[in-house]
Amino acid sequence: MEKVILSISYGNYMRSCGGTDKVILSHQEMFMKRGYTYVYLHPMDRISRFLLPQGYWNVIINGKFTTIGTIDFVIRHIEQYFGRKPVFREIHIHHLKGLRGSDVEEALDRIQVPVKFYIHDYYTICENYNLMKNDQEYCGADGISEQKCQDCRYFDSAKVQETRIRNFLKRFSGRIEFIAPSECAKKIWCESFPEYEQQVRVIWHQRLEGRYIQRDGDIHKKLRIAYVGNNIRVKGWDVFRQLVQQNRNREDIEFFSFGRSIDEPFVHSVEISFSNNLNAMLEALRLYQIDCAILWSLWPETYAYTYYECLAANVFVLTNMYSGNIKEQVERRKNGVVCEGSSELFFLFSEQGGLREKIEAFRKRREYGPSVLIENEEITGLTAEQGCGVLPRETSEKMNLFGILARIVYKMYCIVKRC
Repeated sequence: MEKVILSISYGNYMRSCGGTDKVILSHQEMFMKRGYTYVYLHPMDRISRFLLPQGYWNVIINGKFTTIGTIDFVIRHIEQYFGRKPVFREIHIHHLKGLRGSDVEEALDRIQVPVKFYIHDYYTICENYNLMKNDQEYCGADGISEQKCQDCRYFDSAKVQETRIRNFLKRFSGRIEFIAPSECAKKIWCESFPEYEQQVRVIWHQRLEGRYIQRDGDIHKKLRIAYVGNNIRVKGWDVFRQLVQQNRNREDIEFFSFGRSIDEPFVHSVEISFSNNLNAMLEALRLYQIDCAILWSLWPETYAYTYYECLAANVFVLTNMYSGNIKEQVERRKNGVVCEGSSELFFLFSEQGGLREKIEAFRKRREYGPSVLIENEEITGLTAEQGCGVLPRETSEKMNLFGILARIVYKMYCIVKRC
């Protein structure tokens, strides 16, 4: 008998490189090892929506694209895929961004199993998932209010979304367990949703095992400084570029960027993809023997894979007081500096700032990071053993010519996009 996990989010985790995508990919691998079939749904991406009407979903089963269709067609396709009614164990909602609420509700109505709702960011609190007021500065976790938000460009649409999401959570609250990847994420989220605090479970994305003792002794004559992660403003890319410009002529520093390939003066670009190797970033940090990393998120990260990858490579971390779990982990593990702002970061790179001395002192303490980061299988052990098939609809949509043509067009589009 097939055991099925139905997973739902906003985009194709097989092609993207964000933290949410990495979690979904790791879940697919873990559940498949446990004998589950991992069925993933996401709405059509931005470009292909011009080809198809609203309400069409992509279906990925065990990492392979199978079809597209309306939510009713998708559910019937899953039945046909197994040749009988599948036994769903759980529904995992990783994100609601870009999802048509009525479709998600229909899926939950027809598949009566427990729901795990993942807190990857703060989209359920505000449409601007990183809680950055006008995309400029962190505005706090106390929810939406006219006093705080009326001069923010997200305010009007965020109010509408807040009502929709609260109604959704209330309707299915009896079946939902919320999963936060850190105590920091739980604390911030519960400030806006205190009524669900007892339904929030903290499950770290990874287990930290062993000690990585290969990095010891003196640091490089040229300090190897790396920006780690997506090259976007809210992750601190603009601050890093400014730091590079201020120190571009120094002969005792080398700058690196680990993530997407970039063409940036005075920066060595190291392209990283985890689609075939979840530990690609960790291995690259060790290979290049990075001394210090800039993890300058301007909003409170719920987890931050990049922090733990730096930890496991014994890399000294520079961050700021708003970076959420990064800040909390640096303070707890004492493997870096939490700056009050960019001015303090820039000062560290001056002669008086003593960055080299701080890194050397960190190395001499020999407080090594873990030797391996293992995807945390706790989530698979918590999966409900009870299951159910799909409840029938009174009226079932028939496959029509348009639906067939749409799938053909989308398949061609995917081939062209890969080329």
